[in-house]
Amino acid sequence: MTSFQAAYQSSCDLCKVEPCEEVMKCVGETDLILNGNQLRMFSHRLSNVDVQAIANAVKQSGRLLRKLDLSYNNLDDSCIQYIVDIILHAQLVYLNLTSNNFGPDALTAIFIASNSGKSSLTHLILNSNPLGNIGGMIVSDFLHSDNSLVEMDLGSTEQDMDSIAAIATSLQNNKSLKILVLDNPRIFSYDEELVLQIGNMLEQNQSLQKISLAKWRIRCMGVTVLATAFCKNKSVRHLNLKCNQISFGGARALATMLLTNKTLESLNLDSNRIADDGALTFGQVLRRNKSLLDLNLANNSINDVGLSELGRGLSLNATLTQIKLWGNHFGSESSEIFYDLYTGRFTHTKLKLDFVPYIPKDDVETKTKNVHIAQI
Repeated sequence: MTSFQAAYQSSCDLCKVEPCEEVMKCVGETDLILNGNQLRMFSHRLSNVDVQAIANAVKQSGRLLRKLDLSYNNLDDSCIQYIVDIILHAQLVYLNLTSNNFGPDALTAIFIASNSGKSSLTHLILNSNPLGNIGGMIVSDFLHSDNSLVEMDLGSTEQDMDSIAAIATSLQNNKSLKILVLDNPRIFSYDEELVLQIGNMLEQNQSLQKISLAKWRIRCMGVTVLATAFCKNKSVRHLNLKCNQISFGGARALATMLLTNKTLESLNLDSNRIADDGALTFGQVLRRNKSLLDLNLANNSINDVGLSELGRGLSLNATLTQIKLWGNHFGSESSEIFYDLYTGRFTHTKLKLDFVPYIPKDDVETKTKNVHIAQI
């Protein structure tokens, strides 16, 4: 038994909790993965006292950890001081607290630790915690100056228009944060004024490398604002606009932007409404763009005409490494185009798809080219 395991066993006895098997198995590992939605912990999710036992063991044994995943457990602000102890004593780099019940007080404690000069924390995942407007304002104050954090996930944390506007304003001059997730805020307006705030931030911030704005109800006017900002932004490489309301006009604005922007490598438009007209514009862009590596157009109501044009564009593209098109409506023409590409050009370019075009065995034997599409 290692010193950490012995300290953990002793700490569990003092706290009167059963030792977690996943913690006891962690021998020589720098990653402690204790997410409550994994099969082995589904019925044994961690409580605040369990975290206290882990923190005591870390302090007593001097155990160093790189990554701690406490997502999908039954934790709240009552255990935040124990988490801070782990951050400071274990030299933690990555902390995932997704889907717990942490609020603004927890944020304050983590940020104080981060600014103490004793923290190594760079990645903070707070998705699906009830931080609310107050928590968002605390984040805004924290981001006013550069700090050690390079990734912050605030998706589904009940941010409203005021807190997101404040965060966007703070990020205009922030040079430390590289990855920002702001998915699924509480937006009840259709005027898209918040998208304008994000657009202004992107024109000035030249350090962000990834931004996620899924479930913002962004429509054509909003995405045009973003596309204009990306014509000036030279740092963002990954843009996630999944689950919005982007149709042809927005697709055209993004496609036009891709002709001038040489930085963006990944664009996620999954579950929007670009349809055939939008796909036609992207098909043209794929012939000329030399920087995009990953394009997701899954579930966009694209029919045979649009998919065929995308296929023709891909036949002249040598840089894309992955494209996702599942959930659209392949017809005979597009199926044949992608089958020919899949069995020919893609074997050399190694382009990854989220579907497989194939000819059933019976059709092969009868020499009938009836191409089917299957999801990977």
